[in-house]
Amino acid sequence: MRAAQALRRAVLAGACLAVVATTAGCESTQSKSARLESESGKNLATERTGLKVTKLADGVKVGETAVITDVNGTAVVVTLRNDNKEALAQVPLALEVVDAKGKSVYDNSAPGLGTSLISAALLPAGEDQIWIHDQVVPVGKPDDAKARAGTGGEEIKGELPRIDVPDPKLETDPTSGLAAVGKVVNKSDTEQKDLVVNVVAREGGKIVAAGRAIVRRLKANKDATYQAFLIGKAEGAQLEASAPPTTLK
Repeated sequence: MRAAQALRRAVLAGACLAVVATTAGCESTQSKSARLESESGKNLATERTGLKVTKLADGVKVGETAVITDVNGTAVVVTLRNDNKEALAQVPLALEVVDAKGKSVYDNSAPGLGTSLISAALLPAGEDQIWIHDQVVPVGKPDDAKARAGTGGEEIKGELPRIDVPDPKLETDPTSGLAAVGKVVNKSDTEQKDLVVNVVAREGGKIVAAGRAIVRRLKANKDATYQAFLIGKAEGAQLEASAPPTTLK
């Protein structure tokens, strides 16, 4: 049945390309995410040369990681903690996905990746923050992930923009499968651009599904609706969402 679903997605994807469709329902989870990412702002220094982390950031710890695969693709979730006294913005994050034997099957060092796939937008001081890469294309069977937070992040002092993301609801898209749908609220006077909403589903404390949505523009003191297509098995799990601010001034 899963094979049939995959074939159906492939046929629909081809049909979408043929008619140049613009609706979200005609895109797979990863193709939609990739399109949104390619349209977002990129760090020119890494767009041409690729990400290189040679020195680890002081006070930034990598915690829980999760690798999730289904017929829609592979997503990796990384939990980061900033033990510094100040928040850090645009922290470089090198990701490597390995198979069961420890052999590398993917990393995010290739040139051209969007900023949010090679860095954490904001790590508040003394807090945990979820980071998701939902465009992993492994050359083997993924089993585990390793992440390294590098130097180069900007130290941020003072009050940070407040972005609230109430727990989303789970909906089924006829083409792309399960999606987390909800609202993201900008409770600050700073307009947000290319805001990434990260969504994870937990069951018994374990991350079982994950996905992202990109909100191109979220005006100051306004809200917006988002739809994050999920990779994994989210049915019956508890959904959690977060959206670290991307525009601080």
